[in-house]
Amino acid sequence: MENASPISVHRFVIDFSVYYSVLPPAPEHDRGITLVVLHGFGQRCDRFIAQFRPLADAGITVVAPQAPNAFYVKFETRTVGFTWLTRYERDQAIRDVVAYFDRLLDTLHARENMPLQPLYFLGFSQGVSMAYRYAVHGKHDVTGVIACGADLPPDVAERLPDARPFRVLLVHGRDDTVVPVSKCEAAEQVLRRHHVPLDRFIFSGGHHIPPEVLPKILDWMQPSASR
Repeated sequence: MENASPISVHRFVIDFSVYYSVLPPAPEHDRGITLVVLHGFGQRCDRFIAQFRPLADAGITVVAPQAPNAFYVKFETRTVGFTWLTRYERDQAIRDVVAYFDRLLDTLHARENMPLQPLYFLGFSQGVSMAYRYAVHGKHDVTGVIACGADLPPDVAERLPDARPFRVLLVHGRDDTVVPVSKCEAAEQVLRRHHVPLDRFIFSGGHHIPPEVLPKILDWMQPSASR
């Protein structure tokens, strides 16, 4: 057995089901803006999107795709969570998730006339990496990325010189022990070095999105003509 040849792993592409949640905008306040919100590691789209209801009430279309990979966050209670990707075949996983977002946006635009411009992506924790990656790889132009509680992936930093322009709002808790605020500061340095238009909001708290950040996000997402 010592001289046995290594066993190859082959890739085979199939269709499989993915899931998402939507909060439609209040008709009387519809601003024609779409915000795609990406949950963190181990979370679910339906629970994650609930905190953004005030933005839907203010006229924003909020869409929460669910990460494609399920696992037991707590095995004893069979609590299921979802993750965007792991180290395994990371580059292929990124391409797959970007294609998933492309198809979801196209489908919602065709079925429900959901606006695709302006288009914002918000990520929390692990979801931030995919928000940035869609901005630099996705089919649709991203007006801005709202990065909550995470760093800037090196592969995104490498793409910034050739990427389509987008704005960034950095949101981070000063007392975050999961992703230290120093990661936010490092991301800011890289983004400014590449002349990415940038704002930031540092709040007193840990690894979460506080309710008080929602009005700031709403103001930041206004079309440039009204700013």
